[in-house]
Amino acid sequence: MKCLLGVVTALPAEGACLAGRRVNPLERVALDDAGWMEVAGIGANRAACAAQTLVASGATALLSWGVAGGLESQLAAGALVVPRTVTSADGVLHQADSLWRARVEAALGSNVQMTDGALVESEQVLTTVAEKQALFERSGAAAVDMESAAVARVAADAMLPFLCIRAIVDSADRTLPAAALVAVDETGRPRAGRLLGAVLRRPSDLVALIALSFAMKSARKTLKDITLRLGPALGSDPDLAP
Repeated sequence: MKCLLGVVTALPAEGACLAGRRVNPLERVALDDAGWMEVAGIGANRAACAAQTLVASGATALLSWGVAGGLESQLAAGALVVPRTVTSADGVLHQADSLWRARVEAALGSNVQMTDGALVESEQVLTTVAEKQALFERSGAAAVDMESAAVARVAADAMLPFLCIRAIVDSADRTLPAAALVAVDETGRPRAGRLLGAVLRRPSDLVALIALSFAMKSARKTLKDITLRLGPALGSDPDLAP
């Protein structure tokens, strides 16, 4: 039986790397005949709803795709994380599908630097170095995001293969400027007025925002590069089907 891939991503900028075109907030994107991608918005609840929608549509494997925050000090912006495990905020451990993960590693080859370190869920954006360090010490995880554990839970409930592919955007030593937190809403739509207001109130954030934009560019380059290597039919191997 052919595997139909269901991809959950939070932001249009992340989804565009896989789709190869501009995508809109909350858009469902057809991945040729390989499956679908849901641009879900930010947070666990939105990711879970998107994953459930994909399962109801016939997806037989679920992929969490996008960017993440770094917790290990050696992971710079653009580093690729394909974790073996994803841990939810309440401590539940989810295993990535080993066969699927091996296929990704083989397809990417030795030219792509990646880590299989664990990813952990955070229920809120970590903005300071101290917050990231504290989570690293508690979890030992390499990276953090807000959506992957929710997708993993849905996959586990549906007894479907799960995989997470993330590129680091904010490294462990980077503090996120307050302006970055208001730049988009929960669906990924830009909020130019709030962003401008935040920068006017705290002009020093502008330098940090510029640095963050370069980091996002590095992360998106990684996602685009591996899309070309893996192809949009990632996960279409019938061996992945249950």
